[in-house]
Amino acid sequence: MDRNYLIKLCFGVHKVADIFPKSEPLKFKIKELANEILANLILINQNDQNDGGPTSIILRDIETLEGYFRLAKSKEWVDSRNFLVLEREYNKIKEELEQLKRIPVFREKEVKEFNSTQKERQKRILEVLEKKEKIRLGELSQIFSDVHSRTLIRDLEKLREAGLIQKSGERKAAYYYTITDIDRRQTQLT
Repeated sequence: MDRNYLIKLCFGVHKVADIFPKSEPLKFKIKELANEILANLILINQNDQNDGGPTSIILRDIETLEGYFRLAKSKEWVDSRNFLVLEREYNKIKEELEQLKRIPVFREKEVKEFNSTQKERQKRILEVLEKKEKIRLGELSQIFSDVHSRTLIRDLEKLREAGLIQKSGERKAAYYYTITDIDRRQTQLT
């Protein structure tokens, strides 16, 4: 999110709220909440983190601010089109924050550790397949008892996509086996 855009939006809220009656408490609440949202959005942009906490707080604050807008709109102190513009802009921010919440965030070290563990497990699966020639998922699950069967299925699928193993059959009846040189040549021809 563009910092200047966020500042201009907050400034727009202040300009609209300044039209309210001088002693109106809602005027100060709206300004204060807009400032808080701005500060939190800038912090999120600077930290480039998405652990869900700050995002959820900002979304809640925007919902509250929109409630204040509805209340102020009902008082008819300001042309309602001003609130429509502000609501539209805050909705854009909400949509962007919702998308950010859906994106999983891994720190670089965690990704490297994950990838190395995954690759190591896939190497071990290949070693088992070379010794046994073919194997079912159930047998593999017994050998890798500390690994969930879904994880093994994903590993097997990645090995299959890489052209290192083949699958014969479906579901529990499926066998996995290494691709021999003849199988590789046939795969390349098709």
